[in-house]
Amino acid sequence: MRAAGVRPNFYKESVKDMYVLQLVLSGLQQGGVLALLSMGLALMFGVLRVVNFAQADFMMLGMYGAILMYAAFQLNFAETSLLLVIPAFIVGWLVYELIIRRVAQAKLTSTPEHAQLLATLGLSLIIQNTAEMVWGATPLNLESSQQLSMWHIGSLSIDQPRTIAFGIAIAIGIIMLLVLRGTYIGRAVRAAASDQEAASYVGVNVRRVYGATFGVAVAISVIVGSVLVSYYPATPLAGNDFILLMFTAVILGGLGNVMGAMVGGLLLGLIQSLSQLFIPLELNSAVVFVLFLVMMLVRPSGIFGEVNRL
Repeated sequence: MRAAGVRPNFYKESVKDMYVLQLVLSGLQQGGVLALLSMGLALMFGVLRVVNFAQADFMMLGMYGAILMYAAFQLNFAETSLLLVIPAFIVGWLVYELIIRRVAQAKLTSTPEHAQLLATLGLSLIIQNTAEMVWGATPLNLESSQQLSMWHIGSLSIDQPRTIAFGIAIAIGIIMLLVLRGTYIGRAVRAAASDQEAASYVGVNVRRVYGATFGVAVAISVIVGSVLVSYYPATPLAGNDFILLMFTAVILGGLGNVMGAMVGGLLLGLIQSLSQLFIPLELNSAVVFVLFLVMMLVRPSGIFGEVNRL
């Protein structure tokens, strides 16, 4: 009788352990994409000191771009992300030259950062409303055979698009960190972020560095959108679902800290996923708000601390 009584308990514990493992896997997959999105925002703030409210809206444009590329050429989201990099970089560079730099030079407020913040907020509204006029408000999905593909390891189910998106996000994040730390381009970026005037004295073209940084950050968001649309519907307001998550991940890792943003995004994905063990799914977003407020009150500089030098 005792042996028969042990089996149900053991079975329940095994099922619970598998469920927790599934949540951890889902959290890492979502956190990897969020980490890459947050790294672009942290890079922009660390170099240009610009809080870009339109960052998630460029991600939304990447989602629609992937849908259009698939409809025209039947390319999967991984191939589409590679083709969208250069156009996205050019768009980001133009946005910096035509809007961000001009607003900073105009000195419309006592501090250029305030004017740039309002400019990016206005740009966000323009992008959202333009997207709604072009594509409408109806959610669109990527009609791909990969969309519902799954790998099965025992009772563990692994979503292929989410896993591929996670792999792309982590690979790009690592490459970006290596470039920042170990190349001449990375040293020029860090020099411009640390001291604009001193960097110009040693031959760094600060204006070009700033434009390239903004372009890279926008390209990162577009890449995220092109892989995210494989399992997340595209709408003109899709960026609003991620903007709070992005800022929370950046604050969690430390303002301007690119590596911290990567870790913050992964942690946030795990926290969101594992919170389902304790609270209803409908209250999932409340976890982000609470975490955001706690970090602002307890450690506003983030886990790794805010960096004044990238």
